[in-house]
Amino acid sequence: MPTTIQEAVQAAAPGDIVKIPAGVYDVSDLVLPSNITLQADGNATIVGILHVNGSNTVVQGFTFDGGMVDVGNCQGATVRDCVFNDCVPRSDNGSAIALNDASGVVIENNVFNRCQGVTLGNHNFDRVTIDNNTFIDCWQVLSFNSFSPASGNDIKFTNNYVSGEGRGGIESGGDGQYLTNLLVDGNTFGNLKGMAEIGPIAVVARGAVSGTTITNNYIERGPDYFNNMASPYYSQAIEIYGPATVSGNTIVDFSSAFGVYGSDASIVGNKVFNTPGDILGSEVLATRPTTPLPPPVSLALLTNYLASTFVTAPGDGTGAVVAAPSSEQDFLTKPAA
Repeated sequence: MPTTIQEAVQAAAPGDIVKIPAGVYDVSDLVLPSNITLQADGNATIVGILHVNGSNTVVQGFTFDGGMVDVGNCQGATVRDCVFNDCVPRSDNGSAIALNDASGVVIENNVFNRCQGVTLGNHNFDRVTIDNNTFIDCWQVLSFNSFSPASGNDIKFTNNYVSGEGRGGIESGGDGQYLTNLLVDGNTFGNLKGMAEIGPIAVVARGAVSGTTITNNYIERGPDYFNNMASPYYSQAIEIYGPATVSGNTIVDFSSAFGVYGSDASIVGNKVFNTPGDILGSEVLATRPTTPLPPPVSLALLTNYLASTFVTAPGDGTGAVVAAPSSEQDFLTKPAA
């Protein structure tokens, strides 16, 4: 019977589900191959870096304390129902989920707390869906720079809840970029902190850019969102460069609703409150709108979040159990016939 996560993963066949019992695991640099699911079966906390080294791999239900999931160069990976606490940047990549040169990745129903640097990112990823996640007090949520025509296509950031960001929630900028069919829809940005150098939604990439859609987002400036820079870097909610469709958004408490650079942007059907500048035909609301609530968190995900207070002792770097009261449980579960 496997005694470490790495041994269980190495014993898995394509399509298997590797279930990890409750406990705290020091994984150092754990590597997951293609076509398996690594699933927490209880309050399982991982300390260290988990590398996805293949395609169609699923990571589900874990708490990561200071660690990360690296899906760089992968196709079709999924990270869902996880909690990421206090992640720190490693090289030029995301601090919680590293996306460099990945494609077809799905990031859904996760909670990110106090992640430093760029939480998700950073270079040349393609066809990534980020849906129904919660980001609390993270420095920056998503950054993407696409310098290849094979990247920057069909990136979707939808139905997420962002509170306490420190510098620009979503950012794409610079010359020579490729960006096609970016969708930013149905998100909430609130209680923003840090410098107002970059808007919560800043899509100012210059190059082969088309099909950007920014719709139905709620963006509310927080009391700690300050500015020490000269105009035009002052409290702008949405910044865009070039062709884009921007509609159905609600913007509250900003000095400027939109920063528009370039041409061919369609900005219609938006609403503002206490936002006097650059409203560009938006409806001015007479009363303050109600701030949307964060998305519901499943009981299992909440339980994993509470488990993040475990104290971790050093492990052997291969996913050795630090604290697993159910260590007699079989690690490996075959899929149903």
